[in-house]
Amino acid sequence: MHSLCGFSGKNFKLLDLGCGYGRYTIMIAKEYPDCEIYGIDPDKESMDHAVAELAKEGLSNLRYLSLSGAELPKDWSEMFDFIILNDVLHDAYEVEGILEETKRVLKSDGFGAAYDPPVSSYPANLTHDYMARLFLPLSMFSCLPKSLSGPSGEGYGVGWGYEKRRATIERHGLGLVKVGDLDLNTVQERIVFKK
Repeated sequence: MHSLCGFSGKNFKLLDLGCGYGRYTIMIAKEYPDCEIYGIDPDKESMDHAVAELAKEGLSNLRYLSLSGAELPKDWSEMFDFIILNDVLHDAYEVEGILEETKRVLKSDGFGAAYDPPVSSYPANLTHDYMARLFLPLSMFSCLPKSLSGPSGEGYGVGWGYEKRRATIERHGLGLVKVGDLDLNTVQERIVFKK
């Protein structure tokens, strides 16, 4: 992560938006003990589990909060150097609000990364795609119901796909960043962006 963003590994602030049980935030907090790590999730049960795990680990650089990604604290503007959205966007029912808030709380030189299943947005590309055959049936029973569950449920699920997810991120004024050998037009699980 620090090689991607040019961080020295000291004094950066990271937000794991939609952290669930907090598995990744604990790993990051251990790896970067001088940094401030925040994990948020709207699911209280997930946050209770994450807080219990945090108590076992005894880490002082990690905070968990039960919050909606579409309604972050007002004093968080331009607070984070890096934001992770791992398996969040295709499951969320408030994607527009999440991306607006992500842009607001990301520092002007900050980076974000959204990870979602590597499936195309276009049915013609799905016929012989192993990942689509794996993820689309699961999405019917997990991702779609979640993404329809809120007041503004868009109902994206996995079928929303890489191309439309990428376009939505760009529409919110976040610039895409090429990482590694993959062309930005290649369907992939990761979309790295900056302000």
